[in-house]
This record gives sequence, C-alpha cells and structure tokens, in this order.
Amino acid sequence: MTVLFCRNCGQDKQPVPADGDYSAEIMWIGESPGFREVESGKPFVGPAGKVFSRILVKLDIPRSSCYVTNVVKCRFTEDGRNRTPTPQEVDKCMPWLRAELAFSAARLVITLGETASRAVAFPKKDIAVVRGRLRTDGKRLFGATYHPAAVLRDPEMEDVIVEDVRNFVEVLRGWKL
Repeated sequence: MTVLFCRNCGQDKQPVPADGDYSAEIMWIGESPGFREVESGKPFVGPAGKVFSRILVKLDIPRSSCYVTNVVKCRFTEDGRNRTPTPQEVDKCMPWLRAELAFSAARLVITLGETASRAVAFPKKDIAVVRGRLRTDGKRLFGATYHPAAVLRDPEMEDVIVEDVRNFVEVLRGWKL
C-alpha cells in the first residue's frame, strides 16, 4: 500500500510514500514530510532524517530492515516552513496509516514525536509524558519517543531517543504473542 496520489485533504499536494518492507519487524512513524522528503519522494532524508540514520547506526539497526512512514503524507507549511499538522489533517490521512498498519508485519511500532504518538499509540497525551513507554494491542508493541528533529534543537535528545528505542527492542526480544 503506497500513497502515490491523494486528495483526502482537498489540496493538490504530492504525498510522500513510505519506505521499506511491510515484512519488517520494526515500523517507524513520524509526523509529516519536510521539503527534502517531498523533493526526494522518501521519508526521513532531510536534516531530521540524517539524525534518524545516525540513531539507527548507534542501535545497529539497518535502515533496510525497517518500514518508515509518516502520519501525514504531504508537507504542510506556514511561511515556507514546516508546521505541525492540524488534527483535521491527521484525520484525513489516517485511512492511509491504518492501511499501512493493517498490512505491516511489524511487531514493534515506534512513534516519533507527539503527532505520531497521539495518532497511533497514546491519544491526547504529551510526548514528554509518554516517551519511553510501551503499550500493546495484543498483536504488536507500540512505543513513543521524541522526533529526531528534537535533536536539531537539543543535541542531548539523541541519547534519550537511543535509550528509548534500545529499551523497546529489548522488550520486543523477550515478548511473545
């Protein structure tokens, strides 16, 4: 299930499809694509994507073994800068994300940032409250951590994200369905 064309939000924007294999054990969900992502047609390739790649290296997780997507498939801007999608924009994109989750074989879904966490794992909760936490729906684990863009503002956040994901993976290794 790849989003190549969409008019759910009523705007004529270019969606950025997910990257990776549906059979991947780990699914990563971010907020929305930025300029570089729209330009390349792949999620997490801009400045936050470079941080994301560094985090994967630190965790010894090959990107090729992951499924990477966003809650919102198009870039929304304000004065040319990225902005947080509105709840209405998130709602319009949820059918795509629900379909991705339904097709995915991931046993661990890691939400990156508050938008993704609220959409998938911990509705109405601030990321500062739920980061590092896991929940399950009986089929898979859902973990919440900060978005890699947070590292661009505060470099110490990288260690927090790495620690969260390392803990999620450790729980996954011992988790039986």
